[in-house]
Amino acid sequence: DALEPFLEDWSAGRDRAAARHTDAPRAAADALAANRAGLDGARLSTETLETTEDGDRARASVRLRWNIPGIGPWGYDVRVPLRKAGDDWEVRWTPTLVHPELRGKERLGTTREFSERAPILDRAGRPIVEDRPVKRVGAVVSEVKNPRATATGLAEVLDVDAGPILRQLRGGGPQQFVEAIVLRVGDYAAVEGALSSVPDTTTLDDTAPLAPSREFARALIGTVAPATAEQLEELGSGYAAGDQVGQWGLQARFERRLAGTPSRRVVLRSAEGVAVNTLFEREGQAGRPLRTTLDTRAQAAAETAL
Repeated sequence: DALEPFLEDWSAGRDRAAARHTDAPRAAADALAANRAGLDGARLSTETLETTEDGDRARASVRLRWNIPGIGPWGYDVRVPLRKAGDDWEVRWTPTLVHPELRGKERLGTTREFSERAPILDRAGRPIVEDRPVKRVGAVVSEVKNPRATATGLAEVLDVDAGPILRQLRGGGPQQFVEAIVLRVGDYAAVEGALSSVPDTTTLDDTAPLAPSREFARALIGTVAPATAEQLEELGSGYAAGDQVGQWGLQARFERRLAGTPSRRVVLRSAEGVAVNTLFEREGQAGRPLRTTLDTRAQAAAETAL
């Protein structure tokens, strides 16, 4: 019986060994590995509910239970077709073994999304840090003809390191936007002329959580920026590369309160990697505002006096 060895190897994470119990080992191995990777290396347990046999063909009903990092348990039933090959049975490979809605090169995947970061408030309850207009300066990989020239030019104008920009321009996907820096609108205006001489750059309008000015209670409030590898290790589950986190001050000290927890989804991805359908969702929690004893007008007056 090929069913139990197939399920045992698959549950144990031995995807290629499981694939050898099917009639299409190479296609099955690639698909099983891709779907497990798409579910962030989730652990799988299986339970055979029912098996029916009709001559040299059979069908089993199997319950799959995934334990997905950051999401938790997710389960559903699939039908596993089998057929006799000589004296032995083998599993007939089909993408629906992994999930009933999978077809062709589609695969399972996950997404994560934080809600809007909660504000830091003054003593009267007015937001000190709130979403304000910014300019994201960088370049789109497919639009860059000379990655070195673009990376070097951005580094010189913006006073940033060219190395990470160059690596992403050379190794990123065609539509990837490689960000060099995020600037307040006023700071961007000061370098806009110089940026026009850097080839193939792109500037995107966006918003970011900011204080009224760059200097406003900066040492106390702190800033928000993409998490470093060290910060990701310290913050643990719920965070991933690219997440905006507090770097120091109140933004760092009250990171989890202000950020909340992300909403997570299990999705069906097309062959191109685009999420086309949501299969399971776990809602996150919105961040909670942080009220301080700062008086906005008094603080601004003190900074002006100094």
